[in-house]
Amino acid sequence: MCAMSARIRATPDWWTKLNDTTTLDRWRANELAGGSEPAAVDYVLAELERYVKLRDASSGIEVCILFAIRPALVLMIKYSHPGCLL
Repeated sequence: MCAMSARIRATPDWWTKLNDTTTLDRWRANELAGGSEPAAVDYVLAELERYVKLRDASSGIEVCILFAIRPALVLMIKYSHPGCLL
């Protein structure tokens, strides 16, 4: 379910598209076609609705997924320390 959430949140402006029934139907169909259980899809979509409420629109800061933390840190270190080899 974390991967499903990550796939959806990788969509540009996912927080606005969450209100579009056509997009929701497409996301749901893609996840079901990929083998996800209907209850899991429902759970993730409901979770994303809660994530939208936690998102800070002015800064773009939003809830992150655990496995995205390391890549973000790597990028921060790489660009903060030009000589750093990771």
